[in-house]
Amino acid sequence: MKHVVIITGGTLNPSFAKEYIKEPCFFIAVDKGLEYADAIGIVPNLILGDFDSVSKELPEIYQKRGSLIKTFSSMKDNTDTDLAIREALENEADQITILGATGSRLDHVLSNIGLLKKVLDYANANQKHIPCHIVDEHNRILMTQKKFCFSKENMFGEYISLIAYTEEVTGITLKGMKYPLQNYTLSHEESIGISNQIEEEEAFIDMKTGILLIVESRD
Repeated sequence: MKHVVIITGGTLNPSFAKEYIKEPCFFIAVDKGLEYADAIGIVPNLILGDFDSVSKELPEIYQKRGSLIKTFSSMKDNTDTDLAIREALENEADQITILGATGSRLDHVLSNIGLLKKVLDYANANQKHIPCHIVDEHNRILMTQKKFCFSKENMFGEYISLIAYTEEVTGITLKGMKYPLQNYTLSHEESIGISNQIEEEEAFIDMKTGILLIVESRD
């Protein structure tokens, strides 16, 4: 199993990241994300970006420590985080965690959420299951188009919110939750899926068509 952790340049509390990452992983540091990796105390396997938001010296230090460096032009068509996702998939990741993908730049946050669909499309095309989460101190975000099971003991936070990523998601059935649904069609402008909670040891989300964003929140 190859768990790829991408550390990118949004907002990230290094103390949280150090506690959250417990298992051996393949680390990709993205531009300013290298500063976070340095604060966490890890040596990334791969460092990439146009390096417009990190000191020139830091990539050189980590290159000497064994990190592979890939430099891209700032005039590229893709964000650095997008490039990191591509590297993760080329490295045959079967699980991806993205840290530092949220913050004050809402354009980057929305773009990063869109990258979850890139992973979903790749997994479907290759008949694979590749869980991909965006994680910060307060939220864990997943995109799915298949039924999903939550274990209460493994929940990230108290609340679970469901948001239609496609125009609508049909056949949503929720079991084991405070607010159940039965064969419900959720449109992307609805808020009925916000702030649900698990009431049993396991909760189940089933669906027929569409793509769903699942957001687990701590506050």
